[in-house]
Amino acid sequence: MLNLVAIIIFAFVKRLFSSITVLITLSLVGIIIMQVSWLKNLIKLKEDQVKQNIDNVYQNLSDEFGQRREQLIKEASRDYGTLFSPRGFFEPLKAVSIGAKISSSEIEKIINSAFEKAGLGKMKYEYAFFRGC
Repeated sequence: MLNLVAIIIFAFVKRLFSSITVLITLSLVGIIIMQVSWLKNLIKLKEDQVKQNIDNVYQNLSDEFGQRREQLIKEASRDYGTLFSPRGFFEPLKAVSIGAKISSSEIEKIINSAFEKAGLGKMKYEYAFFRGC
């Protein structure tokens, strides 16, 4: 009789141990899946933040170069004063190009400072100015 009770208890403990092992394994798999999901969301969030920072940099640069262009236009209109200037009738109507008035090193300094203000100082970039038609 004692032998039978011991066998029953042993079978119960063995089954309980197997059940606990399966539950622990399922719990660990669930935790790993949740962590992978959190990491994916974190990476996506960081990418979105970088994209937003880059958009802000582009907007700030556009505003700054727009202000500089307006300043150049005002200076040009002051220089030519009247339509009957000795430099010619169409001279004040020429397009004002920032690339022709600001050196490339100064442009690069402006762009670098805008990227550093946004926390993107190490980001690589390319730029170009073109004259609109």
